[in-house]
Amino acid sequence: MRALAIGLACLLAGACSNLVYSKDPLFAADPAFSLEFRPGLWAAPQEDCSFDAAKPLAEWPECVNGQRFDARGPVDDADAQVKVPEIVVAGDPIIVQRADGPGTSEKGADTVDLRYSYTAMRVSARDDAGRIAGLNTWLVICGPPAEPHHIKGLRNKTTATLHPFPGLRMRGENCLARDAATVRAAAVASQAYATLLPLSAHWVRDDER
Repeated sequence: MRALAIGLACLLAGACSNLVYSKDPLFAADPAFSLEFRPGLWAAPQEDCSFDAAKPLAEWPECVNGQRFDARGPVDDADAQVKVPEIVVAGDPIIVQRADGPGTSEKGADTVDLRYSYTAMRVSARDDAGRIAGLNTWLVICGPPAEPHHIKGLRNKTTATLHPFPGLRMRGENCLARDAATVRAAAVASQAYATLLPLSAHWVRDDER
């Protein structure tokens, strides 16, 4: 699965800060674990967004965040063209590890500090065949978002936490994790703040094309 959560969160909430990264990959691929989605048209609507699901995908309003899925996930969004390496790890929640970080810390002290990013996911619905028909995703964040404030060396205000979750080390407006257990703990704690980000997606109907 491509990391639907990260793209939507950054796009819809401007929340591309206060995120957990790691210098090295902390999770390894498990060939025995895979996700199968119900193919068709999916939606991740923002609050108070209404639309006619019978209309073609191209006519859905932007607030629906409509996407076409195959069994592996979204197939026609901009992220699908990037081909960013990704690992999906079983567990509660499921963890998505992507090699899409900025590649350098804000202080410039380590050019690979922020290489791998993390997203969490829980399946919310399945169809009769057991395929995923709904999911909730959220960003793995450093800690409770703060009221906008300044960080030394950064020009713009940020909501980077002032109280990072255990085991996380702040790097400017983001943070660094050193092991998988720290990421998993932060993923569980981060769900309490997922209401800040409209990240529920569900199957709507079969694709007629």
